[in-house]
Amino acid sequence: MLINGGRIMKIAYAKSAVKYIEALDRPTKHRIRKAIEGLTDSPPKGDKICCRGIRMEEKG
Repeated sequence: MLINGGRIMKIAYAKSAVKYIEALDRPTKHRIRKAIEGLTDSPPKGDKICCRGIRMEEKG
């Protein structure tokens, strides 16, 4: 669980995702973990793609 701006965010991984990530080398695991945790920031960090039919409050 991550606490972000007073909000608690829980990141849930699929069993297959955990297995895949665990098989990766240490630097890659760290980079993936940092990227996923960055998405919980407000506003989210990293590459964000707007899906069709969904309006993003802030494009960046």
